[in-house]
Amino acid sequence: METKTVKNLVKHQDELTQESLEKCIEQLEVNVSDLHAQVDSINSDISTKKRALEDLNKPSLTQKQYDLINNGLDSFVSDLRFSESDFDIELTIGYDNKVEIDHITLNSYNDMLDDMMRYIRKEFKIVEQESNQNENV
Repeated sequence: METKTVKNLVKHQDELTQESLEKCIEQLEVNVSDLHAQVDSINSDISTKKRALEDLNKPSLTQKQYDLINNGLDSFVSDLRFSESDFDIELTIGYDNKVEIDHITLNSYNDMLDDMMRYIRKEFKIVEQESNQNENV
């Protein structure tokens, strides 16, 4: 509608006055603003659909299962106690002659992971997937 008016104004450049040019510019700016709003809305829709697509193939988890995992990991992490022997630390001397930690490795990482997986196996019955239909269950 209004875009046609702007196109008509632009077509008849020889008839343009300062007032008609200002109206044309104003209308073009309104059109650009409207198009930006449409692009923003479409980008938002795309993001929403991408998240839905990512979630589509995820296995389902009930709130009770989530709470069990969350509570187990929370108690596991809160019970962690580290000593100096749990880490391999590589030190360097920086440009300003200060001792800096260059690299740090947690030695008991695999043991911690095994403990977490034992907790999950203790709290949940692990079942084999029978078909693609059951993957989201």
